[in-house]
Amino acid sequence: DARRGAPPTTTPLLVDLEGCRSMGTILYKYFKTKLLDVVPRRHRLLLYMDVDILVGGPIARVLAAVRPFANGEGKAHVVGIAERNHWHGGFAILRRDAHDPATTSAPCLEAWGREILKDHGNSDQVALRRAVESGSCVYAPLQGGLFGWPTGTSIRAREYSVLNHFTRTGRLRGHHGVTKADLDAVDIIPGGARPGWYAVRDDSCRARPHETWPVVYDL
Repeated sequence: DARRGAPPTTTPLLVDLEGCRSMGTILYKYFKTKLLDVVPRRHRLLLYMDVDILVGGPIARVLAAVRPFANGEGKAHVVGIAERNHWHGGFAILRRDAHDPATTSAPCLEAWGREILKDHGNSDQVALRRAVESGSCVYAPLQGGLFGWPTGTSIRAREYSVLNHFTRTGRLRGHHGVTKADLDAVDIIPGGARPGWYAVRDDSCRARPHETWPVVYDL
């Protein structure tokens, strides 16, 4: 539930992926670089999450952790998650400031979009890494231990981070020590635990339009 523990100004925004079939998965990955263009300008702070990241605690803790960034402090364009040797392409906190373009996430998103449209296949992770390495995209890590990767043990103990990456091609397929029985017991999905909620398709373009969507926070 995207509203869990969020301030009353929170606005979930559903994203329509119409047209994805003709361009493959690269369309919805490229879409992430256009969030500042499609989200109404009244929203200053945007939190984007892929569908395989579940909220397991008060999202207000994330907002508190990034308040300096939201206020235009620092040199980072984006607050993200460092995952091994790359930045996680399925999570990003973005900001915009009409009075000072230098404090917005736009330069980073533009560089990322350019890299995605080059010859890097469907890997938005590779494109993001190259954008960062070029110096056009400055990332800062989300602090506070708010992001985690669930295990079978943590699920059975009902111990969740605020943000939990279930990895669509990993844990949601019964890998990394997470069984289908463990997934059936996950109770932080909207509506509570139910068998088979984690069923995924190989072709992301066959997903329902709401299966990849950003959550927008207006501070």
